[in-house]
Amino acid sequence: MALCIVLAGTATALVVHGIAGSVAGLIVTAVALVLARDAKDQVPKGFGAVVCALAAMALLRAPIGSQDLWSYAFSGRALAVHHLNPYRTAPNALPRDFASVRAGWKGTPAVYGPLFTAIEAVIAWVAGGSALLLRLGFQMLAACSVLWSLRQVIRFGSPGCAVLLGLQPLVWISVVNGGHIDAVVAAFIVAAVVSMRAERSVRVIVFVSAAVLIKSVAVMAIAPLAVAFAMRRRWNLAVGVAFVPLAAMAVGEIAIRGSFLNGLRATGARVSAASVWRPVHALMSVPSGRIGSVGLLAVGALMGLVLLMGQRRDRRLRPGVGASLATLPMAAAYVLPWYAMCGIGVLAVEGEAALAALLTLRGATLAATYSATGPGLAMVFRGVVAAVTPLVLLVMFVRLVCRRAPTRPAPPDVVDLTVFSRSFEHVLE
Repeated sequence: MALCIVLAGTATALVVHGIAGSVAGLIVTAVALVLARDAKDQVPKGFGAVVCALAAMALLRAPIGSQDLWSYAFSGRALAVHHLNPYRTAPNALPRDFASVRAGWKGTPAVYGPLFTAIEAVIAWVAGGSALLLRLGFQMLAACSVLWSLRQVIRFGSPGCAVLLGLQPLVWISVVNGGHIDAVVAAFIVAAVVSMRAERSVRVIVFVSAAVLIKSVAVMAIAPLAVAFAMRRRWNLAVGVAFVPLAAMAVGEIAIRGSFLNGLRATGARVSAASVWRPVHALMSVPSGRIGSVGLLAVGALMGLVLLMGQRRDRRLRPGVGASLATLPMAAAYVLPWYAMCGIGVLAVEGEAALAALLTLRGATLAATYSATGPGLAMVFRGVVAAVTPLVLLVMFVRLVCRRAPTRPAPPDVVDLTVFSRSFEHVLE
């Protein structure tokens, strides 16, 4: 019955826009959280079939809400078809291109790393002049990334974490249907965390570097991994994981101007409607650029707290990558629903069920805020969710990060797989 609700609610959210779709998405999120809490020993029967159905539904229709997919498509076509530099060519420079017509950020050139631009070009070259193939190329890339991450969670996480990731409408509607690259970044960082657990240290550096060359937000995984290596007294690997990805990013920016700085220029002076800093921006008339800087400082401070408490809390020497990635959607000035994907996937594979559940709620409320468009009741709903949930969830996040140390810490180098039912109680307190 619960899985049927998940399917019906997700289908409703994909088809119905406005407040009805937002409420349907929140209901499915709540049902998925309950199912995840109850999945102690194994995933529920029919879980795999439902996940496949959700993936198919996400691929059946064009992106709803965000049109970032068509910005990716235009960048790929600018390079593969028009033989132009996508970091200097905005969609409005080629108004007759069919991807340019659909793109959302018409005055903004490519804002992602050179590795993803190469992927964009390959998809555009394969798709040719077909808008359908172009759309499906990016959506299938996101879907395959999510399914691969889910497989790692099933192998190394807990059944509850697998259910939490696999049944979330945020994942299938905002991320997969939107074709967002955050799923790809999450898959690479999940691979890095799994490789670290398997003592394949060189792979950790390779995967993190690849993630950084796709989207610069992946740099947030560097500090916790470097600290984890340093705590194990593996200094050469700590230096390697700190230096190589940053060097790759610097070389990419020098070789291809704008491959990383374009993103900062595009979002540095923006404040999202559902950001925790929105009331400060609106009530005190603080310039958005200054709010953006304060938000980045807050993210840095929160990351420092995550690393400090993560090592003081126990002696497991867990890297805390997922919690570090979660600080961006929790405390940044410019946040979007799919920003939560990286943190959710990594927290799930780390077995951090309570933090994963909390970040899922953050992503779900962000999605509800952006999809509940229109006047009247939708405006009231959007205002209440945007004003209340960011601060409440941030406080809960800090509380979970600072929770009391366990009385019997596990041995070093052993990753603690927290049982979901116990961890989730901290969220409900």
